[in-house]
Amino acid sequence: MFATTLPADEIHVTATPVSLGGVSAAYGIQTLTDEDLNESPELRLDEKLATLPAFSLFRRSGSQISHPTSQGVTLRSIGPNGAGRTLVLLDGVPQGDPFGGWVNWARLPLIDIETIDIVKGGGTGPWGNGALAGVILMNTRTPEEPETRFEGSYGSFNTVDVTGSTFVGQNGNGISLSANYYNSDGAYIVDKAQRGAADTRASGEGGWMRLKATTALGDRYRVSFTGGFSDEDNLNGTAYTGNGTRVWEGAVGLERIAEAGEWAAEANIYVRDQSFYSRFSGVSDDRQTETPALDQYDVPATAKGANLALRKQLTESFLFEMGGDIRRTKGATNEQYFYSGGEFIRDRSAGGVQTLGGIFTEAAITVTPKLDVSVGLRLDYWKNSGGYRREADLTINDLILDETYVGDSDVLPGGRAAFNWHMTDSISSFGSVYSGVRAPSLNELYRPFRVGSDITEANASLDIEKLYGAELGMQYQSKDGLQAKVTYFRNWLNDGVGNITLASTGGFYAPLGIFVPAGGSLSQRRNVDRVIVDGIEVDISIPVTEAVTLDTAYFWNNARISKNADDQGLVGNRLAQTAQHSGYLAIRWTPADAWLVRVSADIASKQYDDDQNSRVLPGYVTADVFISYALSTDMRVYVAGQNIFDKKVLTGLRSNGLQSIAEPANFRVGIKSVF
Repeated sequence: MFATTLPADEIHVTATPVSLGGVSAAYGIQTLTDEDLNESPELRLDEKLATLPAFSLFRRSGSQISHPTSQGVTLRSIGPNGAGRTLVLLDGVPQGDPFGGWVNWARLPLIDIETIDIVKGGGTGPWGNGALAGVILMNTRTPEEPETRFEGSYGSFNTVDVTGSTFVGQNGNGISLSANYYNSDGAYIVDKAQRGAADTRASGEGGWMRLKATTALGDRYRVSFTGGFSDEDNLNGTAYTGNGTRVWEGAVGLERIAEAGEWAAEANIYVRDQSFYSRFSGVSDDRQTETPALDQYDVPATAKGANLALRKQLTESFLFEMGGDIRRTKGATNEQYFYSGGEFIRDRSAGGVQTLGGIFTEAAITVTPKLDVSVGLRLDYWKNSGGYRREADLTINDLILDETYVGDSDVLPGGRAAFNWHMTDSISSFGSVYSGVRAPSLNELYRPFRVGSDITEANASLDIEKLYGAELGMQYQSKDGLQAKVTYFRNWLNDGVGNITLASTGGFYAPLGIFVPAGGSLSQRRNVDRVIVDGIEVDISIPVTEAVTLDTAYFWNNARISKNADDQGLVGNRLAQTAQHSGYLAIRWTPADAWLVRVSADIASKQYDDDQNSRVLPGYVTADVFISYALSTDMRVYVAGQNIFDKKVLTGLRSNGLQSIAEPANFRVGIKSVF
């Protein structure tokens, strides 16, 4: 799968308040089409995106078996963490968890998505907070006539996935309804050699519904109303551990379709209300028994926001855009901990409010027929307020901790600039400089958590992250379809939030007043003074014959801590959860009109599971296959296999040596139809 770059002279207009503009190629934009999404074996969107070497979640495993808090996404290895440093938008609406920032991939309507624009780098630009490593822009289809889509599959671990979508209307105006149901026994997430009676499969069940109504208001305006609900429950590898998320959401979108010389406008207003729970346990060394460790029984969160973009082609060579956005999130965690005598004896509540906003201007100018430039400015505002943490002793029904945190706010300027030079009809060069910001999530500020005996404390004093970047590259595209692109970039991440190890042995840690279990460790979220990431990306697509296409991509990066006054021992260490080398190779073969065969391989070098670079996760090579056959012009059956040679991929290595693993070999059969 080769993610194509938008032509430099294309203005890509969607329902998303973004400006791709006349120099889109300079900002590293790649596009996945409906064909790319339908011709890959992965079940969920995060797994499909993970085939791009520069894409990474906090852990190596996909959302089918991993905990939601590890599903934050980043691009170009710019400090993977649970919250993610990449903004994910669906028709202009942020999809990050309001409390934690991670993305609940199971609830995204893959069947309705037509294209995905992936902006690697580029800074915050029109998008603002959270987009410092890039943006993933998902655009749903707007059918011109009635249609119904269906996909159903059954596979390994008794995995059932059924999705349907229907649209009634004409010329994009009408009502669409889509829904999904998913159920799986799941795979084991602990290595077989270490598995015991306490270990179970990481099973899951859930589904979602989405209703969208679109209507024209005269010849120039279109308004849409979207509502959705999702519900999922999962086990996380033992009988006690589990999590669940329920989301209600709604959005109103308005688009003004402009004629030449007029202002076009796009606006969105949205609200999201959700609840979340999660349970953690400690498992004995022989993996025979488990003891409850933490019960986050109620984690409510809400998000309300709006965004607006205005654009106008002022002259034939001058495109101008301006706009703004605002988002307010509120969340809390209510949990019980300190399990003793068959019950929890401590209760904790923590949370706060966060307000984020910004305004921007962007101009794309065609200087000469061969040279495009772009310049953008942005002001970002952020404010934390209402932060608190209270802990009670349930045995005496009295508070033992009652803290209220002083709020903080700031306004930060930023910007970006880029050029795209068409050197010849086949060769172009591009470059850009940019900045970006990300405010720590409410989860990072206020919620501590525990995985087994490893504890991570929150930190209400975290500072906002700031990124500065530059890149330079070249692209070649021949008349016979050969495409090649190479990009070099450097990013400086200041005050990046990381999980910093404070104690690696059991005992009482006095500075934080925390007891660390035997065999466990203690970390805290802290700002790292400076991280530098150098990287090289290579994408190549070769049409070998009319029936065979070869796509390959390679990503090299050197992501390391370059400055940290609080802990000099971390300087020079690689960022945790970043592989220095990763790559992808795929062969697409259409031996006959009805047949499609696609074989691919994913490659990654070793990476570290901790900031100390002491726990090594080995590299891996896995292979996937997708074979489909068209029964008719409207219906296709397929067989899909992932990790078909059953290679063990480590996703985590705890301080006690416990190995967590990604999914083993798995296969499924399915059917797709559009009529």
